[in-house]
Amino acid sequence: MTSSTSNRAIYNIPLDYRFLKQIRLLINKTTYELAIYMGIDQATLSKLENQTIKFTDYYEQKLKIAIKKLHLTNFELLAIYKSITLED
Repeated sequence: MTSSTSNRAIYNIPLDYRFLKQIRLLINKTTYELAIYMGIDQATLSKLENQTIKFTDYYEQKLKIAIKKLHLTNFELLAIYKSITLED
């Protein structure tokens, strides 16, 4: 697998609201800090984490932007995905 293929692999995984808190804990950031990376306000992020508002495609794109800015690796994201799916 080449580096460019590796960088795109996460986009084959459907991101949902469960990733928000897991990513935030992994990188040791507050809701305020992650919200800045996503380009949304802290209250919105909190509502997304608590499922008060729906995690739409719009927010998935915002999360992908944050993932790129934070330089999260596919390994980290796949570990979160496996953790989330094991809970189901």
